[in-house]
Amino acid sequence: MSNKIIIIILTIGFASFSCKTVKYTKVEDSKEIKLPFEVKDYQDSDTELYSIQNIKGTNVSYLRTKVQSANASLLAFKIKTITNAIRIEKLEFNDKGDSSDLDQVVETISRNSTTKILLVAEKLIREKKGNEYDLWQVHKIKISDVISVINNSNIGFTVDNDDFKRKALIN
Repeated sequence: MSNKIIIIILTIGFASFSCKTVKYTKVEDSKEIKLPFEVKDYQDSDTELYSIQNIKGTNVSYLRTKVQSANASLLAFKIKTITNAIRIEKLEFNDKGDSSDLDQVVETISRNSTTKILLVAEKLIREKKGNEYDLWQVHKIKISDVISVINNSNIGFTVDNDDFKRKALIN
């Protein structure tokens, strides 16, 4: 009987001590960090696709090249994904061409489209201490330019703005 009472008391004690509420302490001198560009201001639309990228370093010229390359890569990926979705839909009942040949054409379309990217905005932020910079850039590409590249590629189908908008899930 006494063992049962001890076990019950230990169980209640353990449960009451282990279920305490976690208290968060306020971090002194902390502040919210605001990004240089808001994603909501650069949403993909039925006329344009956007990319926001940043990179840190000490050579501003090099940073510009690298961040533009990062934006081009992201936009190329978006274009490739959308073009493949359109291709699958349009060629579903059509056995034109080898699939690997079409994959290569889609890859070329995405690469060729990125030659049309435009710089929309740029912010260069210098660190308080040292010579390091944080470069932010926003790039866009017009969907009409992408559609033109697709339609001039001899891929076996044509694309219009509605096709692109539907597959990009732009409302």
